Amino acid sequence: MTYNILTDTNFFRDLESGNAENIRTDYDSFIGLVVEQCENAVSKVELSILLTYTEVELMPYLGQQKYADKASEFLKQMQQMADELVKARGNTDSGLKWTGKVIDLVELVYAFNEVGCINDGEIKKQDLLNAVFKIFGMKPVDYFRKYVDIKGRYEYSSATFFLDDMSEKLKLRIKEDRRKSREREQNR
Repeated sequence: MTYNILTDTNFFRDLESGNAENIRTDYDSFIGLVVEQCENAVSKVELSILLTYTEVELMPYLGQQKYADKASEFLKQMQQMADELVKARGNTDSGLKWTGKVIDLVELVYAFNEVGCINDGEIKKQDLLNAVFKIFGMKPVDYFRKYVDIKGRYEYSSATFFLDDMSEKLKLRIKEDRRKSREREQNR
């Protein structure tokens, strides 16, 4: 997570410059971004660091600008709700870590979506991608960009490198296990 994502906003630029012309609109956008970040936080610790950092950066403006005071109070309330916010999304600390390529995970999830094997196919691709990435404690990526990369591989023998490799390895495993089973049966 980028900890300055909330401070690198028009709202903070308004506070720094003293520009009050668009501060209400920029404040509203800032609050929306805070909520979005809280919804997408991978862990309570990550969320707490983000909110604390932003709160500290707001300190010089407190008492000088009512929107700074309001933002500070909102951040404090969100900080108190951090546990509930992370739990509401479900436990993302599965202990699982994707150690393959990100493009391979995107390929796998696109395949899940195409066969409709999750929620009877009644899930938006974006929601499925976000959920799977959260299971592995990963931050969302530009999924469509990864899919464009996958489509670009079609000039090769296949665009689905990961799925093809998985399938081949599983077939070899099954073949080897069947061979071992036959050997055990013959040795009895």
